[in-house]
Amino acid sequence: MALSVLMSCVVGGVAGQSVAEVPPPAVRENDEVQRTYLGVNVYKTEWPCARQGGLCVHRADCKSPTTKSGLCPESANRGVECCYEVMPSQLSMPCNEYQGECMKHCNALGLRRPANDCQEGEHCCVLTF
Repeated sequence: MALSVLMSCVVGGVAGQSVAEVPPPAVRENDEVQRTYLGVNVYKTEWPCARQGGLCVHRADCKSPTTKSGLCPESANRGVECCYEVMPSQLSMPCNEYQGECMKHCNALGLRRPANDCQEGEHCCVLTF
């Protein structure tokens, strides 16, 4: 019974009856931001981009884009592209955004990052394994 009702609705729509088209709901730009990475907004991970090993970020935040564009189609209208490497935000961020920890001494000077949450005399040291 339910299948016949469904079929008549589908056939009725195809046979020329007018079917109201419902526009998609308006979405504010930051509703699709899933997380941040190095202070950069990361949008929903889309399969074409994930297969390339990239992240969906705004093109202005991308340091190393993929060679093929259009791999983040759901967010493309926001200027989002698939990216291999992002440009860290110029804003000071918490140490954990750098995958680091506040410590008095870092093992390597090159692994220090500017962080806004370390105490006086501490540095944000990127943790390496």
